[in-house]
Amino acid sequence: MHAAIGHSQGLVAAACIAHRDAHTVEGLQKVAGNALRMMFWNGLRLQYAYGHPRRVAPNVLNAAVEAGAGKPTPMLSIRGLPVPLLTASLAKVNAYLPPTHHVHIALKNGPDFTVVAG
Repeated sequence: MHAAIGHSQGLVAAACIAHRDAHTVEGLQKVAGNALRMMFWNGLRLQYAYGHPRRVAPNVLNAAVEAGAGKPTPMLSIRGLPVPLLTASLAKVNAYLPPTHHVHIALKNGPDFTVVAG
């Protein structure tokens, strides 16, 4: 591959492909694994920064609850991490969080394509 571009989290994928160690399968796996860990912890830190749902504008919060969607929470799309490995990682993270702040798999788009929320 000679070039790659990305948008939002796709920038991380583009950076992985462009990395000097990504020219072999083993190198790409190492680079991608590091990027995945970074994105996971970034998502966790974003959840802490987001705080309680009361920070959502009151009109947005009320509209979501009235529509039956519940209280809005931040979400993170994860691709390339098998569900069993993600589930195990989330269990470890949740062991350190109060139940009101647990993260969980909110959507499974495929065997290695999920959305995490909490």
